[in-house]
Amino acid sequence: MHCYSIVLRLLLLTVALCGCASNATHHDAALAASSEVTGLAALLPGTWELKNRIVGDKEMPVQTGVFLIVTKDSMMQVHVLKGPTWQSGSSMVQNVFFRLDQSSDPVAIDTTGMADWTKLRKGICRLENDVLTLCDARADDPRPTEFATGDVPGQGNVLNVYKRVSDRR
Repeated sequence: MHCYSIVLRLLLLTVALCGCASNATHHDAALAASSEVTGLAALLPGTWELKNRIVGDKEMPVQTGVFLIVTKDSMMQVHVLKGPTWQSGSSMVQNVFFRLDQSSDPVAIDTTGMADWTKLRKGICRLENDVLTLCDARADDPRPTEFATGDVPGQGNVLNVYKRVSDRR
């Protein structure tokens, strides 16, 4: 367990030092212009462990060691590998920029892996205590309106539930 904690701390340090600074965009400038981050955006930074994942109408098995590391404008999903057949270490799975529309209910979230904000994934998110729920639509589908997956209008394609494991505020 001690090695597991060290790997997580190293990942957090890497994100803090490297982050997405090399991918600066007009979006970053807008965030910098706003000196005060409020609401949900102020509560998201930190490390979150994946607890539940539903794709379509199927609940997926969740491996231990899958984390979402959130900074002020990006999210990085990381697998911390451990166990008898795995060599200790970590692997970044996906790094995306995000932006929130806190005026909508539920809160809207857009994510993209592109610095020019093309190829958006539309979703919704909520934070209840230390549980973060993200629900995303399929590419080119409208934003979900409820925290559910399926083929019914208003439902998303992927629902992920995370539990906070560390706070970077």
